[in-house]
Amino acid sequence: MLFVDGKAIALAKTCVLNLSQETLDASSKDDGEWEANDIVDGKSYDLSADAVYSADEAVSTAETYDALFDKFVAGEPVPFTCGIAQNAAVEYPEGGWTAPTNKGYQGKMMINSLSL
Repeated sequence: MLFVDGKAIALAKTCVLNLSQETLDASSKDDGEWEANDIVDGKSYDLSADAVYSADEAVSTAETYDALFDKFVAGEPVPFTCGIAQNAAVEYPEGGWTAPTNKGYQGKMMINSLSL
């Protein structure tokens, strides 16, 4: 699950975390047919989530499209956590999903795309 500012993305269907790292081709004749790559400092990640839109104003325990839109317009980094909710065993917990604290990935992100 993807959590933004501690709240789960409302009605999310999928969540994908992509990690990438730049490499530099360091091949020489000594490598024969094999490529030799060295790792350089360019590491990056991106997150994506697909969710169903709901006009139900009762969905207040989760991050809604309108709240994400406000963060997008503000253009400021927002904290995120990506992982399995602490209370994942409950079908729909009262008070909403709880972000993982001991496992998962955390950081700050910029929302650079938002579709409705």
